[in-house]
Amino acid sequence: MDACFASSKSSHRNGTYQRWAIELAKTAHARFTYRPPHGGRKRMVWKMGIDLSYPLVASMGHLDPLDGLVTYIELRAASRIPEKSSDLDLNPEIAELTAICEGKDWVTDDPLGIGDLLTDAYKTAQLSREKNLNNPNGWKEF
Repeated sequence: MDACFASSKSSHRNGTYQRWAIELAKTAHARFTYRPPHGGRKRMVWKMGIDLSYPLVASMGHLDPLDGLVTYIELRAASRIPEKSSDLDLNPEIAELTAICEGKDWVTDDPLGIGDLLTDAYKTAQLSREKNLNNPNGWKEF
């Protein structure tokens, strides 16, 4: 997910890299999320085959939904693509990851997980600061 956001921050004038980053995020989301056969809310797989056609590790990583959500919000906030076409709209993916994240317990004693949580908190604080300084609606625009 960080590769998507890094690509979107490129200064390419016509937004090509941002478009590619959003397209990559949408494709990854479509392939890494699924609804369990017994019903219930969507889940994510941890690792997919190189062609994204089958899961290599079907379990969901502890912080993967949160990482994805923060990255999608970063992509949407950084987008400078003039025309907001429906094929570049990340709102459905953001809504799905929000639903996956709801009610999750983020507590971890894993040092990598702690670092991941701190990174997500930092990114969220940056987004909040940027939006609140430049936008009277604050988080509503996320």
